Amino acid sequence: MSENTSDTSTAAAIRILVPLDGSQEARAALPYAAALAVPGTEIVLLTVVRSGADADAARADLESATQRLRMAGQTVRTEVEVGDPAKCIVDM
Repeated sequence: MSENTSDTSTAAAIRILVPLDGSQEARAALPYAAALAVPGTEIVLLTVVRSGADADAARADLESATQRLRMAGQTVRTEVEVGDPAKCIVDM
């Protein structure tokens, strides 16, 4: 009997989602995301706010993290969503 399994040792993520809430604990994930990324991997920085009034501040907060990752040669996309954080993260 043969099993059809895929070799995950050479598999690479094409997208790494990093949910950020503005805390230092969340930002601590950024170096790990950068370390996991290989050429062609997109790092998506996501912040979820409860109201649209907070969206501009969230975008500004993401900008510094985005610049650091891009300076390190990473492909980065930022997303700011309005709604329930858990639902937005899962829907991403």
